[in-house]
Amino acid sequence: MSTSKASPLYEVRLLATAASLGFFLFLVRSRMIEFGEDGWPGLQKVRSLSARAAWTLLATYNDLLYVVVIAAAFVGLLFVAGAHRKLIYRVFLGVAILSLAAALANRLILEDLGRPLNYQWLYYSDFLRSQEAKNAIFAKLSRKQALLTVAGLAAMVVLARLLEKGLEPLLRRWGWRRVMISVLLIALIFFPLAGLRLARTGWDPLRLANPVVFFAHSVFTARPKPKLLERKTAVDSGDFVPRPPTPGSSTVGPRNRGRIRNVVLFVLESVAERYVGAYGAPYGATPNLDAAASRAAVFARISAHCPSTTSSLTSLLLSIYPSVSYKSLTREHSEISFPSISSELARRGYRTSFWSSADSRFGKMDVFLRHRRFERVEDYRSLPCPGGALSGGINNPLLFGMDDQCITDAFRSWVPDSSGPPFFAMLWTMMTHYPYFATGKEMEFGVPDRMFNRYLNALHRGDEALGDLLRALEDKHVADSTLVVVVGDHGQAFGQHHQIAHGNKIYEENVHVPLILIGPGLFHGERITTLGGLIDVGPTVLDILGIDPPPLWQGRSLFRTDRTGRVYLYAPYSHDLFGLREGDRKVIYSAAYDQTELYDLSADPQETVNLAAEAPHTVRLAQERLAAWVQYQYPFLRRLLGERTEGSEALQRVIQP
Repeated sequence: MSTSKASPLYEVRLLATAASLGFFLFLVRSRMIEFGEDGWPGLQKVRSLSARAAWTLLATYNDLLYVVVIAAAFVGLLFVAGAHRKLIYRVFLGVAILSLAAALANRLILEDLGRPLNYQWLYYSDFLRSQEAKNAIFAKLSRKQALLTVAGLAAMVVLARLLEKGLEPLLRRWGWRRVMISVLLIALIFFPLAGLRLARTGWDPLRLANPVVFFAHSVFTARPKPKLLERKTAVDSGDFVPRPPTPGSSTVGPRNRGRIRNVVLFVLESVAERYVGAYGAPYGATPNLDAAASRAAVFARISAHCPSTTSSLTSLLLSIYPSVSYKSLTREHSEISFPSISSELARRGYRTSFWSSADSRFGKMDVFLRHRRFERVEDYRSLPCPGGALSGGINNPLLFGMDDQCITDAFRSWVPDSSGPPFFAMLWTMMTHYPYFATGKEMEFGVPDRMFNRYLNALHRGDEALGDLLRALEDKHVADSTLVVVVGDHGQAFGQHHQIAHGNKIYEENVHVPLILIGPGLFHGERITTLGGLIDVGPTVLDILGIDPPPLWQGRSLFRTDRTGRVYLYAPYSHDLFGLREGDRKVIYSAAYDQTELYDLSADPQETVNLAAEAPHTVRLAQERLAAWVQYQYPFLRRLLGERTEGSEALQRVIQP
């Protein structure tokens, strides 16, 4: 057959390749769609093979639309290509192979993250240098899986050649134009009807998105401005505007304040409250913390505002809500001039230190910390540790760390005795970060998931480090004068809500964190249900010390009686997800899809029953509150980053909406 422009050779090959790609994308979707009692909405009672095939075809809607669009574009190029028709077909074949590879990887990514890979997640993970992204792409690609992937790609190419041979006689019988018109008519009938039916299924659009289109869309739409900036709202900014404490509003009396002169902030990496025994966890992984709870205040309703380490570091130190953007404040504005709990205490004569068993270069946290007036900033690179670096088989120094015990050993040698100056120390663990680290032989915690069991071993080791820290305070005779604050920076999911990670959603496993204030003589095992977030930790500590918070801080002491009773959440790494918790009612709003979830956490702590359809007024008001927060927070941070003075006029320009 001639390869001239008049000959349809490459058009036939292209259509055959497109049909083969569509068929294999259908097969991939057939492995992802869930039937049976726990299946997707409407599929619980589907039994027959033909019905399952029809529903799977509907689930493949976005993939098939993608195939039709790229095939039509390349056919158009063939008509005007002249002598480059062979090259155009080869480019299309390459696109088809990459598209199928992306679909195969997407099946694994959805199991971990609940949505396809996007640009914002790459930014969050330091462009594949963080293990969350690597886990999403590579962790399940065993040698067997890799061989199956290669076999699938080869099978698609073979099927394309077979289809090509079948199309040639059809073209000779019907003619090229008639075949193209038939394909066009089928597409014009199928896609509108299937689109209408798909919209009524109630299926999660993220699980149906074509991974190539999803990623490309995220690249072109990645911007720091959230959509809620344009939404009309009548809600004021009283929830989040910085304001001084109302006189007499704190329940921490002068007598209690006099007990404490030192503060230790112990941050548990990737630990949700549901894994800690003091909150009812059945695993027994935190015996030291559970025992200390009898002389502590246990806060039961505390949230990380964004499920990200760098965002939580910002909230803990600076007492401000994180950036309403996928971009990190620590990375983009490491040298920001802003009062932190460490700088406030340092200027009052406190010794200050920051100890991390991870690599603090991640997200430029090391640069950020150097501007917070810490006397010492140490991580696994500079501290001695008998076990050496922990890598978990990851060939990336930014993800290395060390035994959490080693930072408490270093702290012991640094902490002054009772005759020394007051001190503020911040210790940040890392062994509970993926891929989770255990020392010695793993303990069995009675859970079937091996990764979860390893995580609980890592948590147990962090708890042992905390126990040694508490004993070090006893040995230095400063335990009775030291407030030890134990908090999680964010949570970690193990299959809940179709995710194994922490950065992309704001369900309770992602954001509900422990907060336990250990203060001998100050607390006696109280369980406090005040609703708060990580921005409130700094003001709470200063309240106990009898120090007024800086006027720019957005957080408020958890012991203040003039709190608003609302907490705001945000996750920008899959698409813009906004959250609002008020009492036991929690709203999650997807700005990208204009979809809202409403949960009653008292009756449904696992967030399984969406009540949004039953409470339209609650949903509407929550969306307005979220819009008010975004419309305050976004310009607040922009003004803040533009100000370099600390005078009263500059302060007013920053805090006024």
